[in-house]
Amino acid sequence: MSQGNAAAIPAARVRQPLTETWPSLVMAAILFACSAAGLAAALSTKVGGLSSPGPGWWPALAGTAGCILSFSLAGLIVLGRQRCPADPFAETSWGRVAVFTVAISAFLAVYPLTGFLLAAIPLAFVLLRFAAGAPWVSSGVTAVVVPMALYYLFAGYLRVSL
Repeated sequence: MSQGNAAAIPAARVRQPLTETWPSLVMAAILFACSAAGLAAALSTKVGGLSSPGPGWWPALAGTAGCILSFSLAGLIVLGRQRCPADPFAETSWGRVAVFTVAISAFLAVYPLTGFLLAAIPLAFVLLRFAAGAPWVSSGVTAVVVPMALYYLFAGYLRVSL
């Protein structure tokens, strides 16, 4: 390997001790507990099958996915591949929480008056740009494309009235 390519190789990550990662492991355990409770509730109803799903079909899929993802997150944290702060709540920006709360409240107030698309596009833009800090162009494009895709999926394909 030439000397010019050596700078392009990232330095190896230093594993964090488990004492610093316990808050994230607790969050993974809480995610697992909530997902398992949702899965248990879904399995108590009629789940059905792929050709004729029952009322517990989607909750069962969401609970299963949550259980799998929580185990994956815990495994990545223990293996040191997922970096996490010592206190995940210390880095929370309360301004972002306020933007999120106001945006969701505005969406809920405007949705019955304007419908899904006209309420979801500004919501997505505000959340992406101001709460998540995404660039202007990607916020604008994503804020239009994602609600339109969701509208097509639910209203057009699944025949759910929005």
